[in-house]
Amino acid sequence: MDSPILRKAPIQILKENGINYLYHITHKKNLKSILRFGLLSRNLCIEKGLAVEEIGDTEIKERRGMTMLPYSGLRLNDYVPLYFNPRNAMMYKVCKRFNANNLVVLAYDLMVILISGTIFTDANAASEVANFYYRKSELEKFDWKIIKSKDWSFGGITFREIKQKMMAEVLVKERIPRKYLKKLICNSLESVEDIKSLVKGKVEIEVSEGMFFY
Repeated sequence: MDSPILRKAPIQILKENGINYLYHITHKKNLKSILRFGLLSRNLCIEKGLAVEEIGDTEIKERRGMTMLPYSGLRLNDYVPLYFNPRNAMMYKVCKRFNANNLVVLAYDLMVILISGTIFTDANAASEVANFYYRKSELEKFDWKIIKSKDWSFGGITFREIKQKMMAEVLVKERIPRKYLKKLICNSLESVEDIKSLVKGKVEIEVSEGMFFY
């Protein structure tokens, strides 16, 4: 366990590398539940019988459900996944599948990393290149330049390592309480209008066309 004296250091590491929020991509249909119960892991949603509009690829969800994490004794689907960089290959796939108008990005306070049992990966947690980190101070080891990349394909060539590292994750056990949610990011003013009545001014809503793919 990291020394309490160093408790603020990990957040400083993130801010110094241009990370101001942690992100989760979801369908707008899930907002009502998230605002009421917080953001739950896939397995906890199933356990509680919550109806969820799934956006992930079935094969990948199954792989994550089978992936056991070192030391914790839990599987990836027991954790809530957050990204450092939301404009990644996952975002590309779900925008093509659902249309950006149906998606919303949840932006969480960096204090989430201080929740007990939180784990970090330097790439897509379900990929073979991912390393798992249990100490917050180890965030210094991450290749932030690659994680924050804006693209993973150059001259028509896809660079798999860059693609996977851009999907580096923060894994929070079971649930992220509502209090950590700082803002919702939509792709258009039209999308904002769709959720305003649900949010009721309790969470900031921002428009960022550039975060999504079209």
